[in-house]
Amino acid sequence: MKSKLYLLNSFMLLTFGTINYSKAQTSLDTQYQNIVEKANNYQEYKVINQNQIKNLWKNTTDTLKYKQAKLNQAQSQLKNQQSEINQLKKLLVEKDDNLTSALNAKDEILLLGFIPLSKTSYQTTMWA
Repeated sequence: MKSKLYLLNSFMLLTFGTINYSKAQTSLDTQYQNIVEKANNYQEYKVINQNQIKNLWKNTTDTLKYKQAKLNQAQSQLKNQQSEINQLKKLLVEKDDNLTSALNAKDEILLLGFIPLSKTSYQTTMWA
């Protein structure tokens, strides 16, 4: 019983949310222009329907919340990508260091078991 009631409430919320979202999809400027055009005149003042202005305000805040959520999501994604870039840079530096040390070890010969010399220096020393 509760699950059916929950399912019905969820369906109603999704339906009304979709209707409100589709209203918010029309431009806020267009909504404002419609309100002003439909407003009645009282002497030199415009009388605006309170329900229309409340709906405009609700649509405006909903739009701002939606944009803010997308901005927060983009900023979060940017932070994640930046941390991944930093990790990859560190890994690249480690790999470069390992490569340099491997190349140096390949080009070195230990003279008397503890004096490191390059192969060309070792050859020159031996020929001399």
